[in-house]
Amino acid sequence: MFKNRSLAFKQSFYILTCVIIIFVVIFSFMAWQIWQVMISGVEVATMNAAKASANQLDQAFLETQRAARQMALMMENEDIDERQMEILLRSTLQSLQKDLPSVYGGSIAFKPNAFNVGQRYYMLYCCYDSDRNLKVMKPGSDKYQYFYQKWFTLPQNLDRSVWTEPYFDEGCGNILMTTYSVPFYRKVNGRRTFMGVVTIDMSLSWLRKLINSIKLHGDGYAFLISKFGRIVSHPNPSLVMDASIFSIAEENDDMELREIGRRMISGDSGYVDFRHSEIYSGKCLLFYTPLRSNDWVIGIVFPNDFLFSKINDIELRSVGIAGIGLLLLLGVVIVVSKSVTVPLRRLTAATTRIGSGNFEFNLPKVESHDEIGALNRAFGSMQKALSDYIAALKYTTAAKEKIESELNIAREIQMGILPQIRPPFPHCSEFSLYAELIPARAVGGDLYDFFFLDNEHLCFVVGDVSGKGVPASLFMAITQTLHRTIASIDKTTGQMASEVNSSLARNNDTMMFVTYFIAVLNVRTGEIEYTNAGHNPPYLVRNGKKVEHISTLHGPPLGISDTQYSTAKLKLNAGDSILLYTDGVTEAFNVEQEEFGTDKLESLLETGVSKFDTRNIVENIVSAVRKFAGSAEQSDDITVMALHYDGDKNGTDK
Repeated sequence: MFKNRSLAFKQSFYILTCVIIIFVVIFSFMAWQIWQVMISGVEVATMNAAKASANQLDQAFLETQRAARQMALMMENEDIDERQMEILLRSTLQSLQKDLPSVYGGSIAFKPNAFNVGQRYYMLYCCYDSDRNLKVMKPGSDKYQYFYQKWFTLPQNLDRSVWTEPYFDEGCGNILMTTYSVPFYRKVNGRRTFMGVVTIDMSLSWLRKLINSIKLHGDGYAFLISKFGRIVSHPNPSLVMDASIFSIAEENDDMELREIGRRMISGDSGYVDFRHSEIYSGKCLLFYTPLRSNDWVIGIVFPNDFLFSKINDIELRSVGIAGIGLLLLLGVVIVVSKSVTVPLRRLTAATTRIGSGNFEFNLPKVESHDEIGALNRAFGSMQKALSDYIAALKYTTAAKEKIESELNIAREIQMGILPQIRPPFPHCSEFSLYAELIPARAVGGDLYDFFFLDNEHLCFVVGDVSGKGVPASLFMAITQTLHRTIASIDKTTGQMASEVNSSLARNNDTMMFVTYFIAVLNVRTGEIEYTNAGHNPPYLVRNGKKVEHISTLHGPPLGISDTQYSTAKLKLNAGDSILLYTDGVTEAFNVEQEEFGTDKLESLLETGVSKFDTRNIVENIVSAVRKFAGSAEQSDDITVMALHYDGDKNGTDK
């Protein structure tokens, strides 16, 4: 019957014997307080070491950035000749090499025909050979079209300086490197025009030597990852450039390591428990902090044995002293406490195993009906509930990640359908054109397009599919493909719109539709044929002075019925411009549910008509809409296209 007694009865029965526990509690509390203070000091000191290491690396990257930007500023002087460019490149690399042996080479690369008209390739590349002597090359050719390399296209498209992801440079350096690219510009016909990039390359092998030289004051090692998680430097050379922190997590199905990777590339500093070391088998702490220069992250791993060795020594001595005193009391307490504490210890060990994720671990059998028995049964119920919940959570998380991945891929495919060259048709002096599309969701239903039908006729299109999301994006892709297939110099815009409409309306059970504006510009004469199928009326800006509506409609949106669309014409004179947009601009709402409206759009146009710059007009409109909406969720896809006609200046064919 004793085993069925309550736990309170058992505690009362042994109360006189357990007075000693008060002493143990007091001692443990004091030891815990000392432990917390010392651990805090160790963590602060080690975090400071990580930040100091990051600052040491940042100095190398920032010095490289400064030198590259200075070269770009000098290149924007149009008077610099080829000999001076070579001297500039050599002197910059020689200056950097004094303090930064990781600097391998650099280049000055012009876009096609920018250095000399008719000269497609012009690139000076300077690097160190095996004897550490500088050599200069001109690698640009049909076999090495450098202007398609990421180190060239990224700063061109982003309009800013960038560090590339680590890569193997095949064609020039033929080594593992990372490149800092800075675009430079010059005035052409009064406009700031992209001319090329200057670069400085850093050798990853020298960079690894720099990281390995970091003093860690004992055990521990440092590693470096890029802003996307790729391993740039590590004591295990098999991981460098062949793995990322996320690919290792994926191979081992390790959710914890994946989360550590996400925290590292988030831009914050911190530390975490780390059990994934390639060097140490025991428990470790990972301290990480980002580099300010390029968003790479340095991580420093210390084994716990090293970090807490002094704490452990103090703890062992304290335990030894306390143990001598407790031995005198242990003999009395152990017999009377064993019958109570053994079931609790077993239950504690079992719950620890369950808490670590082993939900199939069997709980110890407890036959009593006191509080220990009730606790055992409660843990059994909790074990089953946790097991079911974790299984459901894993399934839900995997499904969500798959959907997000597929939507991201769909967005990339959809955006890839749109023209990507910016600025488009740089060889055309008769006009300038710029367009931007911002989906309201991962994928959207707006579209724009522009392409030449022949040497003189430019076709440009803007459309808006009803609805948003995946259905609208599919309908948008179909429409984009159709007008590319149907468009011909032998057809009027009305005929093109009618054929696209006929294909869309056929078997359109979902009754989706697309408002559509298609136009063909004769770049020689300025004449425009156009058809408006239910789309927002475009704006016509006459010679930078007057803003007009092109209000003619030729029928309903495409896809509703088998409608035949007519064609209208107008003529652009030199200095005239056209702005096309979707209702995501005029129907944007702020948090007070106020609409952006046509008045604000017309006000923006009237402000910028005196000097109509297509890119500035488009970017100003998009910026104004976003500023107006504020924290309100984007209600619809936003698309803006601007075309400025300068006229046929030379009268020659393309």
